[in-house]
Amino acid sequence: MKKFKKYLMELQDPIEFIQRAARRYGTKEVYAPYWDPAPIGEHIPLAKFDSQKSQEAVDRLFEVRWKIGGVDGQRRKETMQTFNINELIPTQPYNYTKDEQILRAKMEEQNPTNISIVTHKGENYIIDGHHSIMGARLRGDDTITARHINLDQY
Repeated sequence: MKKFKKYLMELQDPIEFIQRAARRYGTKEVYAPYWDPAPIGEHIPLAKFDSQKSQEAVDRLFEVRWKIGGVDGQRRKETMQTFNINELIPTQPYNYTKDEQILRAKMEEQNPTNISIVTHKGENYIIDGHHSIMGARLRGDDTITARHINLDQY
C-alpha cells in the first residue's frame, strides 16, 4: 500500500503543493536577528530550525576548517554518506518557494552534489543543499546521499 503522503503528492503538481503550503504556513517575517526578513507567503518554514544550535554547528565548522586547511581541507576530509532526510536539522529558518524553475530543477536532480552535512554533538546539520533536500522530499525520497564531515572527531 502506498504511503498516504505519496498518494497525495501524485494527485497534484508538487510545486503547486509546496507553494500552497508556503502561502499557508509562511506567515512569519522574522526568524532570527541575522536573517533577512522572509517574504510572507513565499517561503516554507523549516520546523527543526534552532538558531542557537545551528549557529553552534556553523561556528564549529569554521573552527574545524581553520584547523584542517580551509574549505579545501574540509573537502579532503569529507566522505559520502546516506542520511535519513527526516533526521537532518536545517541551518536556515526557511526555503524560498517563489522560483518554480529552481524548485523543478531541484526535484529533477536525482543525485545532487551540492549537499553538505556536518555532525555536531551527535546531530546532523544541513550546511548546504536545503532546496535540494526539499526537492528530494517532493520526489518522495526518504534518504539522501551527501558530503559529510564529522566535527565531533576534531
